Amino acid sequence: MLDTGLRAVHVLAIIVYLGGGLLLHGQVRRALRLVPPGQASIVGSQVGKDFTIVSWASLALWGISGYWMLFRYGWGDLSSPLTLLISPSGLETSRGTGLLLMISSWYLLVISACVITFILRPRLETKILSESTVLPQSEPSPA
Repeated sequence: MLDTGLRAVHVLAIIVYLGGGLLLHGQVRRALRLVPPGQASIVGSQVGKDFTIVSWASLALWGISGYWMLFRYGWGDLSSPLTLLISPSGLETSRGTGLLLMISSWYLLVISACVITFILRPRLETKILSESTVLPQSEPSPA
């Protein structure tokens, strides 16, 4: 029962991450073309913030459930950090190599998400807000 639940959470996290990215890249991007540029940048920024939360949650569930299954099935080894916690004897099999490839891919996604979330996104938001904010016009002084 726990094995099925772990697999379900793992697969669901992957589906949410990939599906959300495809949805943002496809439909949301097309819809934003129909909105005036100043509004589109603000709406896109807010949608991006919301997706950041969803994507980080799914990345975390993806990694936690993956490592939980790794250790539950006896493939994990805490004394092997250089093999991303995969048992060195497991790496001698094709399944172990596949696990290494999957875990390495997950780490690459986490690293790219960190760069996007903590470096690129703040720069873009500063630029968007400074370009798209409409300042109130000052009222003429009574003469």
